[in-house]
Amino acid sequence: MPQFLMRGSDLENIYECLKGMGDTSAALLLLSQPEEIDQCFQLTPAQVSAPYATKNPVSCSSTHNAEIFEVVDWPLETNPVDMVHTDALKIASESCGFWDTFPDAQKNRLSKSEFNYWAWYTPDKAAWARGERWIRCDAKVGKFKSSTSWPPYA
Repeated sequence: MPQFLMRGSDLENIYECLKGMGDTSAALLLLSQPEEIDQCFQLTPAQVSAPYATKNPVSCSSTHNAEIFEVVDWPLETNPVDMVHTDALKIASESCGFWDTFPDAQKNRLSKSEFNYWAWYTPDKAAWARGERWIRCDAKVGKFKSSTSWPPYA
């Protein structure tokens, strides 16, 4: 079966078409699908620190600095943006398991080609209101001034 890479604008166009045809259940199902593991992204520093995930994957064979390594269900009904940040981060950290998946990440801190940190994203407010409850876990390649500096400068 052929696979197609669909960008956010493609999904939005299909959503509008289905909605216009009166098939709102199919339209909502289309938009409720979380990101897929192994999608890759070339993110700017602003996109990395954005509150919600960008939806513009690139081919993983091209230059990229982020890759989805896990998508899991958010375990609570409370939206993470409504929680104390450290509490939400603890849940995300346990759910994503970056340090177990990439045990060499800490010693790769100064690498410019190996995953060396991670970020997590949840559905935006509109998607949350539709009932989406997932965490997207991204492995990232960042440039750090030292092994203990934060955040990455690029």
